[in-house]
Amino acid sequence: HYIYASLTSTLLAVVVWLCMPKEYAATTSISDEYKEMDIGIGMNILQAEINKAINQENSGINDIEVYCKALKTEDFARKLSKKRIKGEGTFGEHVIRNKSWWQSEEDTIDIISGSINYNLKQKKAMLTIELKDSDPYVAALMLDSLVTELQTFINHAHHNKSAASLADAQRQYEIARGEYYAAQLAFANFADAHSKGHLQDTKSKEKELKNILQAKYDAYQEILETCIREEALLKRSHYSFTTVKPNVVPNEQNKSLLGYIIVFLTIALFTTFAWHQ
Repeated sequence: HYIYASLTSTLLAVVVWLCMPKEYAATTSISDEYKEMDIGIGMNILQAEINKAINQENSGINDIEVYCKALKTEDFARKLSKKRIKGEGTFGEHVIRNKSWWQSEEDTIDIISGSINYNLKQKKAMLTIELKDSDPYVAALMLDSLVTELQTFINHAHHNKSAASLADAQRQYEIARGEYYAAQLAFANFADAHSKGHLQDTKSKEKELKNILQAKYDAYQEILETCIREEALLKRSHYSFTTVKPNVVPNEQNKSLLGYIIVFLTIALFTTFAWHQ
């Protein structure tokens, strides 16, 4: 009985394995490496060291978890579906032609999103990305497209972050400039009105206005430097990650025949054992 069950379950496992859609998984590993040096983008040495000490260096999106969240979005799957494959049209059309019998054309984006998987190693800040498809060459090609889209996404995120920082700095600049000019005018008017005054109160007031003017000037200069720095950041190109393991065309199916045999064999043996108790 056990021999018969074993042979039957093995044969059934092979049949099911042959009937299941073939899948090939292309993989690549990337590591987060984006980290700008504050000194290199216009910040004075003292302020750069202060930022470093309080852990506020300019590290952009130095968080590889951001990549993970982006990979599984519908927007990413939709962009990937529009990528063209030589001789096959778009990736979305390829997916529709090769979908399983129980899936509909409306499931295309979900199918593409489901074909994308990742494994994140926090300690090494390394992200392994996998893309599965029935065609190994298409799997490798679309994984390359996916990584390119990921780089574009990160570049846009860096650009938007820098643009927002620059806009905020420019607003602060306008305020600081207005306050500096107002302090300058107040000091000049007071000095002209009391040019012949030698009273102690007059000298004290003049000193007070001069100190205010100096403080407003320092604040004005500081925010001006910040604007220049943020403008430099906005114009820079950023490479957000480096490839640790390159993408290659997979030559083995993702679903192992041995796995099917073990599962079916286990079920058959347990069932046979239970039947004879």
